[in-house]
Amino acid sequence: MSPLMLHRYKHLVADRDRNGNVRIYFRRGRPKIRIREEIGTPEELCATTSAKAAVSPLPRSETFEGLCEAYRRSGAFAELDASTQRTRTNLIEGMLNESIFPGAPETFRYFPKTRITLDTLEILRDRKGPCASRSRKRSGQGTPETV
Repeated sequence: MSPLMLHRYKHLVADRDRNGNVRIYFRRGRPKIRIREEIGTPEELCATTSAKAAVSPLPRSETFEGLCEAYRRSGAFAELDASTQRTRTNLIEGMLNESIFPGAPETFRYFPKTRITLDTLEILRDRKGPCASRSRKRSGQGTPETV
């Protein structure tokens, strides 16, 4: 397909690599996500849908990542020992990178904070097994009630 025909497809752009090859990307903000399938095929539709799910349409402050950032900026987090801060940051990053369900391209990083419930947090806590869930449970005890 000609790069000129891509204007029909929202958020798809064509770029040339250093060797002159045309590559197709899904781009809604940053980062760009490469689409390797032929444009107009069912496989391309699936890849584009996955790319849309991976790129958050919400402002960062309205996502689970925004809540986690607010906690890291809070006074309660600042009062913790440096090693505890490092441990909690690693736990939080692990939770942000968890897929919403096994095999899903969407992660909890861009999960809307309006959809976060106690059940959602229990899924994150229990997903990694008893040892990790104990650490996640312990680190969640000090989080502020309102962020």
